[in-house]
Amino acid sequence: MRDYMENDIEDVKGTISKIVGSIGIGFVFIVLLIFGYSCTYKVDPGYAGVIYSMDGGIETETLGQGFHVVAPWKKVIEYPVSTETVYYTKSSDDGDEKKDNSINVNTKDGKQVNVSVTYAYHMDEVQLPSVFEKFRGQKSEVIEAGYMKNEMYQAINEITSQYSLMDLVGDKRPQINEAILDKFRNSLEPYGIVIETFNLSDVVPDEQTKEAIQAVVNAQNALEKAKVEKEQAEVDAEKA
Repeated sequence: MRDYMENDIEDVKGTISKIVGSIGIGFVFIVLLIFGYSCTYKVDPGYAGVIYSMDGGIETETLGQGFHVVAPWKKVIEYPVSTETVYYTKSSDDGDEKKDNSINVNTKDGKQVNVSVTYAYHMDEVQLPSVFEKFRGQKSEVIEAGYMKNEMYQAINEITSQYSLMDLVGDKRPQINEAILDKFRNSLEPYGIVIETFNLSDVVPDEQTKEAIQAVVNAQNALEKAKVEKEQAEVDAEKA
């Protein structure tokens, strides 16, 4: 009987040891799983990541799209290396609502005109560490809404102030767009931000200017009409 009880005790001890061992293995597995997850970072398509740590500073090698192993004490900031399009228009998206983000610019003849702006850009992957350092780790949305927007305003007003309102609404618009693109691009290129395209559209003058423009158009139409009527009268006279 005594031997039987000792065997039962040994069996219980063995079972307990197995249970404790299984719990220990499971705990270690969970810890390793959590650690592995915390060391995994995914860079979205069209973006590249800059790695930064308090002890080592900015790493020169950037992360391409996909999964990467990054130490938990390191920080990754993503920047767009494929084309991003920015809209400053009367119907810009603002969450679930439409918002008027159009801007006002000045012309050579002292007129203030409302315009819509669309431009496309990307960030040079090679210069991303410099971008991170220049803008102190700010995300691309912050840079876009701050520094880039200010540079855009400056480029637009510097160019439009050299042209009259009629130039802006007339056939010189492509020339004005090209000049703004060059100015805007040159201001950001040293910082690793590449402006690809720029377009100034929907030029809307104030009501007084609209009336003046319409008066000019009406006068031109009247002159053209009088010219046609004169030519027709001469033809009729020859026939008579």
